[in-house]
Amino acid sequence: MRGKSTFDFAKSGLQCGMRGKSTFDFAKSGLQCGKRGKSTFDFAKSGLQCGMRGKSTFEFTKSGLRCGMKGKSTFDFAKSGLQCGMKGKSTFDFGKSGLHGGMRGKSTFDFGKSGLHGGMRGKSAFEFSKSELQCGMRGKSTFDFAKSGLQCGKRGKSTFDFSASVLRYLTG
Repeated sequence: MRGKSTFDFAKSGLQCGMRGKSTFDFAKSGLQCGKRGKSTFDFAKSGLQCGMRGKSTFEFTKSGLRCGMKGKSTFDFAKSGLQCGMKGKSTFDFGKSGLHGGMRGKSTFDFGKSGLHGGMRGKSAFEFSKSELQCGMRGKSTFDFAKSGLQCGKRGKSTFDFSASVLRYLTG
């Protein structure tokens, strides 16, 4: 199952603190009671420029939404007019049924205040291990790009692979 949402804000009249929200509600058939994914883009209040774009893609594995679940979110900011202090946030909230309760993953991109160039890209993938998943799991990944020497088309990638022991530790 795949859901894609793209926010493309017009080149004129952008205001501070713009927000776009997209919710995916998948049917019960083959997906175990309407799993839901939510993605929110919250752009910083200062220095917003025209032609900004954010893309978020959810891809859920086919077998009962249990083992080997993946959520992927990619932010691709246009090459022109990027300013400092930009933020993008994506949150995945997986339903309780068949997932050992309320699994959650959060990824935050925080681009440095200086030396930003066009076409910057950040990618974060969450992959939950197949065994012994516990309730209320949460994973957070933060990209902080250095203030100097950043060039166009830079990429950062982070993958979470939670082992059984780490899961027990995080859930207390």
